[in-house]
Amino acid sequence: MGIASKSPILNLLQVGLRALQHRGQESAGITIFDKEHITQKGMGLVSEVLDDFGEEFTKGTIGIGHVRYSTAGGSSVKNAQPMTVSSATGELSIGHNGNISNQEQLREEKENSGWAFMSDTDSEIIVRMIANYLSKNHTIAKSIQLAMEEMIGSYSIVLLHNDEVYAFRDPLGIKPLCIGQIKDGYVVASESSAIEIMDGNVIRDV
Repeated sequence: MGIASKSPILNLLQVGLRALQHRGQESAGITIFDKEHITQKGMGLVSEVLDDFGEEFTKGTIGIGHVRYSTAGGSSVKNAQPMTVSSATGELSIGHNGNISNQEQLREEKENSGWAFMSDTDSEIIVRMIANYLSKNHTIAKSIQLAMEEMIGSYSIVLLHNDEVYAFRDPLGIKPLCIGQIKDGYVVASESSAIEIMDGNVIRDV
């Protein structure tokens, strides 16, 4: 899920991820923008991992969150999300639900080109492809589009690029993702229940 608001969002991320807990119980995490991307994640439930925060998390108004059920890559903290990488235009953090069926081919191609991966997930492949296109002077929207053209599979993704949230899903819309409005901003989430629990109004599917 992702939130862009005019007010601090830490509590909303916690509430929303609890509503999505049934979608994944292996790990949980959030990334919030406050001058830079700050992340807290770990193995376990939302109530266990996201219950105690430093002051730096309390002021941010833009961020993403994730609960994980592994479909690619092992169950370990190195594969927990959100994942953050540096790009030519700033930080990129990804929250990804789904499976990229051609991930092994993509990983082999990228490693043969000199890329180094820190995890064994398809999520890292996606965010590094986007970062690579940004390094070639493409816009963030074009970089997402070009990465999607390389990907085969079903997925829904929230992407935090510096202080902006982007949301996209596979062209067939197999994996759910919807957008809604809350008091001071907007939310994207895998299920409408995460929006409704914030007293938000669901607008449409992404």
